[in-house]
Amino acid sequence: MLFQIMPLLSAKVETDPFVIVGPIAWFLGLILNFIFNAVVMLGETNSLGWAIILFTVVARTLMLPIGFKQQKSTFAMRKMQPEVDAIRKKYEGLNDRESQQAMAADTQALYARHKYNPLAGCLPMLITLPIFFALSYLVRQSFLYVDFIGDVYSDIAGALQRAFALDAGALNAFLEVALPKVKDTALWGQLDTDNLPDMLRVINTFEAKDWAVVMDGVGKASVGLFDDLTAMLASKANIESFLGINLVENAGWAWPGITIPILTGVTTFLSTWIINKQTSMASNPQMKNQQMIMLIVMPVMLTWMTAGFSAGVGLYWIVSSIYQTIQQILLDRYYRRKDEILAAESAAGPKPIITVDKSKHSKKGAN
Repeated sequence: MLFQIMPLLSAKVETDPFVIVGPIAWFLGLILNFIFNAVVMLGETNSLGWAIILFTVVARTLMLPIGFKQQKSTFAMRKMQPEVDAIRKKYEGLNDRESQQAMAADTQALYARHKYNPLAGCLPMLITLPIFFALSYLVRQSFLYVDFIGDVYSDIAGALQRAFALDAGALNAFLEVALPKVKDTALWGQLDTDNLPDMLRVINTFEAKDWAVVMDGVGKASVGLFDDLTAMLASKANIESFLGINLVENAGWAWPGITIPILTGVTTFLSTWIINKQTSMASNPQMKNQQMIMLIVMPVMLTWMTAGFSAGVGLYWIVSSIYQTIQQILLDRYYRRKDEILAAESAAGPKPIITVDKSKHSKKGAN
């Protein structure tokens, strides 16, 4: 079901970010614009890719408190798993309503005793999904949020409008590829080539094959504009490409874009495998089977979905998975060490209470 729902939601968000994703995209856009402006000072080449990588690190760092809470919940579940298994064994084979209710009550009492919230692990997912869709919209429409990219798009639109004024052939070449795209986007309705926002939106949908048609018409209108546009498009490609992959376009299944979904699947597998290893619920066959299913299904599902998203979103997911893997390892070590210290203190027993004989001190002071 998710294989179908996620791409449909992504397509919907890209045309209408609606009330939840829109404000998140606006807020994330402020952060991305700030980071991009710092990155582009070092050079345009790969600047959007490096900005997304730094943006991901910043976003994941801001979400560290949630990561601490999730890891604490995972560690608590691992500690009380033997007790959970004991409850299940107690009611094993008893499928009547009363027994199932009693098992649920015992389990809830166990959770309450350990101050464990089974829904705590769902919180990161609830937060991650809106960010995922907002970032999808943000990368697709980066010219709306990143000032530098917006200026490049505006320069391209201005050069095209000048070419249209010189030769109707340039306008016809543009409309040949633009109108089908406008027609496929229900919210647009029509295209006004004199309107800058309309021009920016349609330019944002153009691929290499579309530009080849448009540039042929521009070249017939003006050699000077053709050269200017060639330089502008080269600047646009330098900004939006990362290691030869256009981050604004869908990753797809062709080379080199296919590396994005593949790396998404690999990093998701490693992250899930480490989480499963840390929870280590081999004593519960049902839970073990669920973990094995997630270990296989999640990477495959995300590999398939990422191919349908812009490559920039896939880059975000790859970096996010790497960050989460490192976070999982470090936090697991922290909680293990903390548990070992508490266990050692418990085994050593209560610390001896040292008392002071005040009467001796008072006599000595009197002398």
